[in-house]
Amino acid sequence: GGGLLQHCDRDTMNFGQKANAVRINGEWRDIAKTPTGAGFKVSKAGRLALVKVDGEYQTVRRDSVSPEENLLKPVFRNGHLLKKWDFTELIANSEAEVPESYYNEVIAPMLTTSEQTEEERALTGVSA
Repeated sequence: GGGLLQHCDRDTMNFGQKANAVRINGEWRDIAKTPTGAGFKVSKAGRLALVKVDGEYQTVRRDSVSPEENLLKPVFRNGHLLKKWDFTELIANSEAEVPESYYNEVIAPMLTTSEQTEEERALTGVSA
């Protein structure tokens, strides 16, 4: 506790989860975080979906694609687990290939050169 042994927070992997839509009287409305002077903190608004186009992941409006095309799948709803994964599925998911663009844009800048392996340095073009 207290971050003494591990200090994992939303900044550790450049990840934040925020509400992007709200339903009021049955009508969905877009909401987003748009802080003044911190454009890098602007969040995406509206009900969103994730699709893969030409090998690249893209965030799109949920109503622009069919439910089958949306790669985002509900896991919990109203406090209930919707799907149980077996251990084989968990291992397969953990070993799934991470797109190189994600590695180069998100992971690599967080590593110092001394923390990188030879393979990581080759991917990012950084020499030892």
